[in-house]
Amino acid sequence: MAASSLSDDEASGTSSRKRKLGRNLNPLLWEHSRKPVQGIEPTRNAAGRRIWYCSRVGCEDYSVVSAAGIRWHLERHHGLVLGEVEPGAIKKAKQQDLTTMFGEQKLVKDQQAESELRDLLRSIADKDRIQQAVLRLIVRRDLPLRLPCWPEMNTLLHAANYMATSSLWDSPTTTANHVKRTFEARRIELAEHLRRSRSKIHLTTDTWHSPNRKQLQAITAHWLRDDGSACKALLSLTEMPDGHAGLLVAAEVIRVLDLYGIRKMLGYTTTDNATCNDTMCRALSDSLGSDWDATEGRLRCAGHIINLPMQAFLFAKDKEAVEEALRQADLRGSEVDEEIAVLSRRGTEGGWITVSPHQKVHAFGVYLRKSDRLFQDFKRLAGRSLHQPNDTRWHSWFDEFEGAYRLRDSYSQLIHNNPNDLADFELSTREWDLVKITIDILVPFKIACKKLEGDEVTLDAVQETMDFLATHLGECKDKYRSNPELLQSLMTCWYAFDKYYKLIDQSAAYVTAILLHPNKRKNYLTAAWKQRWVQEGIQRAKALWYRRLDHHNAEVMAVNDELRPEALDLDPFARWQLSIQRKQQSKGAGLLDEFERFIAAAPDTLDFTAKSVVQWWIQPSQQEAYPLLSQHALDVLSAPSMSAESERVFSGARRTISWSRTQLSSPIIEALECLKHWQVTGVVEDDFVIRIPETEESQLAEKDSST
Repeated sequence: MAASSLSDDEASGTSSRKRKLGRNLNPLLWEHSRKPVQGIEPTRNAAGRRIWYCSRVGCEDYSVVSAAGIRWHLERHHGLVLGEVEPGAIKKAKQQDLTTMFGEQKLVKDQQAESELRDLLRSIADKDRIQQAVLRLIVRRDLPLRLPCWPEMNTLLHAANYMATSSLWDSPTTTANHVKRTFEARRIELAEHLRRSRSKIHLTTDTWHSPNRKQLQAITAHWLRDDGSACKALLSLTEMPDGHAGLLVAAEVIRVLDLYGIRKMLGYTTTDNATCNDTMCRALSDSLGSDWDATEGRLRCAGHIINLPMQAFLFAKDKEAVEEALRQADLRGSEVDEEIAVLSRRGTEGGWITVSPHQKVHAFGVYLRKSDRLFQDFKRLAGRSLHQPNDTRWHSWFDEFEGAYRLRDSYSQLIHNNPNDLADFELSTREWDLVKITIDILVPFKIACKKLEGDEVTLDAVQETMDFLATHLGECKDKYRSNPELLQSLMTCWYAFDKYYKLIDQSAAYVTAILLHPNKRKNYLTAAWKQRWVQEGIQRAKALWYRRLDHHNAEVMAVNDELRPEALDLDPFARWQLSIQRKQQSKGAGLLDEFERFIAAAPDTLDFTAKSVVQWWIQPSQQEAYPLLSQHALDVLSAPSMSAESERVFSGARRTISWSRTQLSSPIIEALECLKHWQVTGVVEDDFVIRIPETEESQLAEKDSST
């Protein structure tokens, strides 16, 4: 009885264990099982776990006890995927507790890491640096004042650093105020630099008609640093509502000189050939007195001097056409070369540009630009397109002719491929030879333009280049004397060139620059000029030197008078003796001899590729050997050869005043362009003066708190 009872208990325990072992097995798994073969296959294994037998054909011998094994077999061999069985309530609770515990731990760690990251990003998000960078971007890249207000800009900042989003302001007016404050502060800084100039301060000026219908006058200063390096800065870009007549421009120049405190430091003015600039210089002389001579102080832009004879060669029929252009320029206050281009468009007959080969080449280029197919065909054949010329710059026509001649094989091939369209533009061998002659005539002028580009070019290079071009034109007249049509154009070219070649002699600065160049001196004039020109040139240079010497003596006398107040106690005879002694000291033979001694010496053979002649004169050895002449040389050689800086300013302003920004006021245009020019040239600090109003500070603080 006891044994039977024990057997029942054991049976009951075994049954309970069996239920426990199999209670969580997914019933779906058993749908794919078969019953074991009675008496041959066991129902359970040694551990009491029920054995699963596969019911699928071909797998009847497969058996397994684990749910994972069953799922693996069904998926691998029969393509059946069965889900997990839903856990029980107790297991769910245990799993939830573990998830919550680990989740809270991870949340604490994430919050700590986020706090550390925010602290790091906040320290990196330097508000001042961000504002400085955005303002610098606006000024240097001609971007709208509204840039800090753009959602895209703030999105970009947020993507880079989400703690920096509140660094910017919400109004373009605030941007304008930052620009104006910085402009005023940096202008004071620039004035200090100008007053410490190592040389006289030279000006270039020009007028521009802006896209928003304003006449803007650019005045740019050029001077030397202590190390002899050239500096330049846009002093003003002021609106001239009443026009740019010479008297009005002179008044503006005087205002700017007084604004920067450099009235007595004015050296030379370099401008184009418009006659209104002669009027301006005379008005400046009237305002500045004997300290500044209108004729001596007026330099002519070398680029315009070269451009004019080339325009005459290409577009003017004869010298009467040049005279008409001069007359129109006087009436309109415009440039002569532009008037020649206008006359060429109006008339039926022009200069050398009207000969058949040139007309064919130009018409060929125009035709190509009207046909996308032909344009691309030529580009595939030649590897590039033909240059498109304009009327006001002669070298654009040179580029068209030179390009066509260099690509003449592709030119002819395209015509051969498209005879119906292009047959009229074909050139014969003789016509190509004529194009080559034109190129040969123009090449020296192109070389001259390149030689005179850059801030380091000195006036001796201008005189030397003009002498070279005069020789070249003389040789061309002799060489092509048998071609009447070409000779006529060359004579017209010479007429225009000679007119301004002589005009540069009105200022002694050019010949002085030659004489004070260590590699040239008087020896250059003897080799390159006629004898009577040599003496005339030296006399002009001497006259300039003596004026400089007299000015120096006057300064010395004034200083001596200030240093010797006791002279007032002397009797009249003693005071007279003292004044004679001072004059003897100031007009000593040493100073007078500096100029003669230098120009008469044999020329050097120095290499000026690494340093300029200005830097040679600023060396202590030259300062000691020629104490006054060295400063005279620096004042002359530092004058700009071209007025191109004003045109560069206008090109930059054109990008600032885009079609969508025509409402910009003149003061903000001036502030933007001056700051851009100063920062690019490096004459002042490029930091902005940022002073945010309290109302905006509170708005930014609210942004910070909300973020």
